[in-house]
Amino acid sequence: MQMTRFATAFAAVCTLGAGCGHHETDSGPLPGSDATPVGTDALPVGTDALPVASDASSTDAAPVGTDSAVVTCVEDSMEPNNSCGSPAVYPSVNAGPESLGLCDANDYYHVMINTGETETVTLTMDAGGGDLDLEIYDAAAGCATIATSTNLGTATETLAVTATAGGVTFRCIHVFPKVAGETNNYTLDVVVN
Repeated sequence: MQMTRFATAFAAVCTLGAGCGHHETDSGPLPGSDATPVGTDALPVGTDALPVASDASSTDAAPVGTDSAVVTCVEDSMEPNNSCGSPAVYPSVNAGPESLGLCDANDYYHVMINTGETETVTLTMDAGGGDLDLEIYDAAAGCATIATSTNLGTATETLAVTATAGGVTFRCIHVFPKVAGETNNYTLDVVVN
């Protein structure tokens, strides 16, 4: 029931033109949030305008990759979750990695965290597929970007964000291709403590 209310509120916030995934509100971490990107190429919020592809959806497996390596991308059961206004509830918080696939433009998931808790999100991709990146949004603040990780290639992307104010906070996790059209299978591990 709690997640259903959040999904409705989240959709309402994101469809009011709040800029979900478009970076026009990027001006650094939000007040009451301590965003700490982890990794060698994690970008501070607002340093790079990242492309957000269309919400096209595909349920067919498609070979993807670069050079001689080819990965068959397999859509996951979370579809459709291709827009900020319709994120899937992430099912495996603190339960280990979830195997997923980005075979279309974007994947969005939401989780709830409480004041003082840290959400650590790790994205691991198949080596032969496309380069995927990772963002965390604050759903309650108009889907403003809190942190972004854009490591090159299929290097693991990791972000850690601590909620420092506001009681229950709703976060949106965004997995997207570095270059429009790239796809890949991936695991997503979300730990809240």
